[in-house]
Amino acid sequence: MEVRQRTLKAGLAAVLMATTLGTLPPLSGKDAHGGLGFVQSAYAADPKAPGQQFLDRLNKIHQALHAGDPADVEDVRRLRAEIAGLTFEKSASWLDPVWGKVAAKLTGTDTEKAEKQKIFFDMLQDIGTVYFDPQLTDLQAIQKKPEYAALLLEIAQAGGKDSVAVDDLVTFLFGGGASPGVEGQVMAMLKEKPLQDIVIMMADMQKRNAFIGEAIAAVMNNEQQPLSAVLEGLEVTPADVTKAFANVREGLAKEGPAVNALLVAYIRSETEGTAAVSQDGRTHTYKLKILGRDVPLAVPVSWSKESGEAAVEVAAGGIVKLTSGTTGKAVIAARLLNKVIFSKEVTLTAVSTNPGGGGGGGGGGGGPVSPVSGVAEPQKGFLQDYKDKMADIIRRLKAPGITDAERNALIKEATELARKTLRDYWMYDVSPFTTVTGSKAEAVIVQDHVLEAVSYYVDARKIVEEQLTAAGISISVISDIYFTFVYGTLTVNASELQLSEPIVKGINNKGVHTVGVMVYELTKRLPVSQFNQSVNLGVSLVTLPASVNVKPLSPVYQFGLTVGGKPQSQFTTPFKARFPVELPAGTDLEKVTVIRISGSGYTAEGGFLHEEDGYLEESLAGYSTYTVIENNVTFRDIADVYPWAGRAIEVGAAKGITIGMAPQIFAPHYRVTRAEFSKMLVRSLNLETNDAAEQFADVGTNEWFYPYVRVTAELGIVIGRKPGYFEPNAPITRAEMATMIHRALKLVKDAPGAVDASAALAAFADGQQVHATLKEGSAFAVENEIVTGSGGKFRPNDYASRAEAAVIIYRTLNYKK
Repeated sequence: MEVRQRTLKAGLAAVLMATTLGTLPPLSGKDAHGGLGFVQSAYAADPKAPGQQFLDRLNKIHQALHAGDPADVEDVRRLRAEIAGLTFEKSASWLDPVWGKVAAKLTGTDTEKAEKQKIFFDMLQDIGTVYFDPQLTDLQAIQKKPEYAALLLEIAQAGGKDSVAVDDLVTFLFGGGASPGVEGQVMAMLKEKPLQDIVIMMADMQKRNAFIGEAIAAVMNNEQQPLSAVLEGLEVTPADVTKAFANVREGLAKEGPAVNALLVAYIRSETEGTAAVSQDGRTHTYKLKILGRDVPLAVPVSWSKESGEAAVEVAAGGIVKLTSGTTGKAVIAARLLNKVIFSKEVTLTAVSTNPGGGGGGGGGGGGPVSPVSGVAEPQKGFLQDYKDKMADIIRRLKAPGITDAERNALIKEATELARKTLRDYWMYDVSPFTTVTGSKAEAVIVQDHVLEAVSYYVDARKIVEEQLTAAGISISVISDIYFTFVYGTLTVNASELQLSEPIVKGINNKGVHTVGVMVYELTKRLPVSQFNQSVNLGVSLVTLPASVNVKPLSPVYQFGLTVGGKPQSQFTTPFKARFPVELPAGTDLEKVTVIRISGSGYTAEGGFLHEEDGYLEESLAGYSTYTVIENNVTFRDIADVYPWAGRAIEVGAAKGITIGMAPQIFAPHYRVTRAEFSKMLVRSLNLETNDAAEQFADVGTNEWFYPYVRVTAELGIVIGRKPGYFEPNAPITRAEMATMIHRALKLVKDAPGAVDASAALAAFADGQQVHATLKEGSAFAVENEIVTGSGGKFRPNDYASRAEAAVIIYRTLNYKK
C-alpha cells in the first residue's frame, strides 16, 4: 500500500498511472475558469480522424520527452520493447475478463477461437506499442491488417452490430470526434475531483481501479461509441474491461518508469514561465504555470543556473539576480522530481533611471515564456478570488427572507470552497528531498523552502478562517486540515522524516502547532509544538509477530521518534493516526479497532471507522507497533443482560473501552465507579493526554485510573464531590454520567445544549430531583436518547451498573450532532 498526497504533479501522475493504455491527458490548455485543462472540447473541435488526433496528442508529449533527460527516453523505449516482446502464451490471460465473454459469442471450433484470440492479442499489442512510440505509418499498418478488420467485423456482428473498425477501438480508448473515450472521460472526471482525492486514489489500488471502472462504465454507456454498443451485446461489463486494464498495468514490469517519464514530458510540454522584473532590472522573479494553473509552493520546484556568467545568481523561488555589473546572461532551469520542466536563457540589464529595462533572452525548453518588462505586473491580492466568492456568499446569507434550506446550501457551499481553497497549501511533497540509504527512505527537508511553504499555508488559513467567521460558520469545518509532509511512492519498507532544529522552531514561530505526515497510506499528526530541537520521525512497515494470532485489516506499522537525537516513547499530547483499512465482506465494523502490539500480545486502542473513506482514526499516546483488526471479545457472565446490553458490552470491549474484571468475566451487575466511567469516556472519545495537571488529593500517580481522572478534570468534564477530592471508587450516578457525557461531547463533537431542558426532564415523575448543576447535561442525554428512563422515571440519583454504563457509552460513540 502506498502514500496518499495531493499536489499538482501527483494529480497528473494519477492520470498517467491510472492505466497504461488509456489515460494520457489531451493537451487542451486551460478551461474557462483558469483551472486544469481537463476538458473534452478538443475532441469535438478536431475534424481529423481519430487515429490522427491520437497521434497528434502523443507526438506533442513525445517531442517534450526527447527534449528532456535521455534516460527518460530510454525508459519509454524499454516499455515499448516490453510490450512488443510480450508473448501470447504468457500474457494472453491478462485479457481473459473481456475475451472470455467475446469468445462465448463467436462461432467456430475451440481451435478456431484460439486463433482468433491470438489475433485479438496481437492487435492490442500493436496498439500498445504505437502508444509509446507514435508513428503514423505504424498506426496505418494496424488499420490495414485484414485479419484485424475481419476479427473486429465478426466481434461486432456477434454483439448485434453491423461492423466496427480499428478506429473505433482507438476512439474507445483514446477518444475522437465528439467521444472522449476512456482517456477523455478520466480527464473530465478528474476535473471535478479534488486533488487530494486524486492522490488518495492514485495511492490506493482499490480506489484507483474503482475510479477507472467508473470512467469505463461512462464510456460504455455512451451511445456515440460504436464499440460500447458491441460490448453491451457481448455482455462485457465495465468491471470486465477494468479488470483487463488492471491486469495489463500490473503485468508490465517497465510500466512505472516509462509512465513517470511521460509524466515529466507532459508537464514540460504544458509548463509556462513568466517573469516579474524589478524596477532596477536586477531581479527577475519567475512564476510557473502548468496547464494555466499557478504551481503552488507546496510543489517543490527547485531552481538552478545551468550555465552563464558569475554575476547572475539563481535562488529558491525562481529569483534570478544580477549581483554585479550592468548586464549578465545565464541559462536557468526549474526542476520537479529532479527533472527539468522549464528552462530559459535570460539576460538581466541594470537600469538606473528608466524602470522599463530588463527582459528575457532567447527561448529554451519548457514552453512559451512571456517576461514582464519594467515594473512587475499588477497582481490580484492573495486569495482575492476566494474573498470575492465569499463576499457573494455572505451577501446571500444576509439577504432578508432567506429560508433554512437556502442557508444550509450556502453554508455547504462556503465549507466546500474553504476546503478547496486550502488544497494548494497544506500538502508538502517530500519526494525531491528523499533518498534511499540501504533499506530506508530518508527525507531531509530544506529549511528555506519548507518555511516559505508554511508561510503561505498560514496566510491562506488565516484568510479562510476570517472569511468563515464573517459568514457565521464555525472554523471547525477545516479543523482536520494540517500542513502535511507527503511522501511519494516508496519501494522500501522504512522511512524517516528529518526536520532540523531551525525548521522545527521556524514552524512553531509561525504558529503551526501540529503537522501531518503521510506515508505508506498512513496519515499521522505530529504535535510539533512540543519540540524545540531537531525531530526525526520514523514509520516502517513490519511483519506481524507469529505469536500474535490475529488477522490484520491494515499494514503493521512501527513508529519511532527521536528529538534532539534522543529516542522518545511518549508525547505529552497524543498524536492522531489514520490507518488505511481493507474490510472483507462480513467484517463486524463496530468491532474494528487499532491494537498496540507488545511482545506476544496486544492491547485494543479503539478508533473511529470512516468506512467510505477507507480509514480508521485513533489517538495514540506512545510510539510502538500498531495495526488494525476485528477484535472479538466474549464474556461468559452476560447472558441475562445480553438482550439489551450484550452488543454494547462486546463492542466496548473490542475497542478497549469496557474491559472485563477478569478473563471472560464482565460483572455486568456491579456498580460502575467514578474512576471506571472516567476511563470509559476518555477511551471512547479519544481524550487521552499526558500533560494534564494533577487535581485531586485522592488520585495518586500510581493508580491505574490516574491518567483518565486527570484528563477529565483538566478538560472540565468532571469535578470533585468535595474540594480537592474526586472519590474515584465511589459509584457514579446516572445524572453524573449524563453530565460528563454532555461536557465531553461539547468538546469533541461541538454538541449543543439541550433544546428545552425543563421540558425534557418534566416528562419524568422524578425530573425535579435532578441537581441544578446536572440539569443541562441530563436533559441533553434524554433528548438524544443516550440516557433513558424507565417506568416514567429518570432515576437521576441511582447508581449505574457496568452493563448500563456500557450501553450509555455505546450510545455516546454513535452520537451524531
